[in-house]
Amino acid sequence: MLYYHYHLFNSIMQNNIKRVYKYFFYDKSGKPVIWQIPNIPLLIWLGFRILSFLKIFPDYNSMFNQIGTGFLFIWAYLELTQGVNNFRKLLGLIVLISLIFSSY
Repeated sequence: MLYYHYHLFNSIMQNNIKRVYKYFFYDKSGKPVIWQIPNIPLLIWLGFRILSFLKIFPDYNSMFNQIGTGFLFIWAYLELTQGVNNFRKLLGLIVLISLIFSSY
């Protein structure tokens, strides 16, 4: 009897994990999307972060950080509203919330 309950519980958990995985990582057409080429705002943010980190223009580091943060905000908003799957939308929401709280 105990074995039956364990097997039933294990089966239910595996089905739930598969459903959650599909919910987060599959797009609307049913294809899994784990990785995609970064969007333009994310690449621009990365460029400004590199410029800020290298301190090539030390007088402009604050400006580079602010512009980079603006592009990261744009990327997070676009992911939240137009993300290809629910994982990307959740990632956009987490980045947006962290940007909002880090600004205070």
